[in-house]
Amino acid sequence: MFSSNQSNRSHSFDTNEEDPIYEATVHSIKTLTPSIKQFYLSINDPLKRFHFEPGMFLDFYLSPTITSVITGFSICNSPANYSNTNLIELVIRETDYPPTEYMFNNCQLNEKINVKHGGEFFYQSSTTNNDSILLICAGIGANPIVSILRHIVDLYASDNIQIIPHRIVFFYTAATKKDLVFRDSI
Repeated sequence: MFSSNQSNRSHSFDTNEEDPIYEATVHSIKTLTPSIKQFYLSINDPLKRFHFEPGMFLDFYLSPTITSVITGFSICNSPANYSNTNLIELVIRETDYPPTEYMFNNCQLNEKINVKHGGEFFYQSSTTNNDSILLICAGIGANPIVSILRHIVDLYASDNIQIIPHRIVFFYTAATKKDLVFRDSI
């Protein structure tokens, strides 16, 4: 448990030129279910250095007047989609965790939020197409897996057959049917 003046990810404050903190702007907010919202963020990155791998997350550095807790939200879209739209897609379930509660109940359009990409779990394309991939996810935990799946679909569309998995098995479940928020887009 973390107090309001503790960070659960203090190592995330470490930054350098290769891994800077960016200012993001809340571009859109859509309610998907009573307890799940979709956010699109644009990254203020005039040098076009921001990048992420499929399955990564964004660390959020909210104003200290909101919370000093840093939290990560998994990215849902693929790197190619980000390159085409300059938007990051996040899907967030309401909880009483301070950063999540703020995003769900108080975040406004055009609000500025400091973010940094992160995560050591991400999909690395194979050098051969002989690999098989098993993707298993549940509920809102589908976010990074959906990013990976969308990335693989982008690889298929690019005709880069040398790095496409031979076979993909995808299991997606949730407590209720309405919580399967990605079912129409995957």
